Amino acid sequence: MKIDGVKGRHVLVGQTVRVAYNIPTGKVCVRVKWGKSRAWLVCLYVTSVSLENVRFVVNEHERQKVVKRKRRNVHAFAEGVLVSASDSEYELNGIQVSYNPFTCGYFYTVPGFKKIESSNLFTLVNSKGFAMV
Repeated sequence: MKIDGVKGRHVLVGQTVRVAYNIPTGKVCVRVKWGKSRAWLVCLYVTSVSLENVRFVVNEHERQKVVKRKRRNVHAFAEGVLVSASDSEYELNGIQVSYNPFTCGYFYTVPGFKKIESSNLFTLVNSKGFAMV
């Protein structure tokens, strides 16, 4: 299934994507490799997204800039295969996952602050993420 996005871009269910919560828009930002350069570009903004075979990634160099400047930027994301994306909310099941660059340099479970690096299924609705490990 093809999902139309911004600036004439689109994403396909089954395609590898990177997702992160976008604080200014209050939406989930979905990035795909696009064009000849194969750069990761924003494709769409949605309320909810589900991914499978997910790995959680933090660019530590960029995280250090965030901590030093006390100003957030996009440096952490979940990368996986797109299952669904929409502006409707999903039922949230599994272990809650969070990330805060000022707390630690990795994604962690809530409660407990246990490091989580991957997940079979991950759902992000607005700013809340849940993983099925």
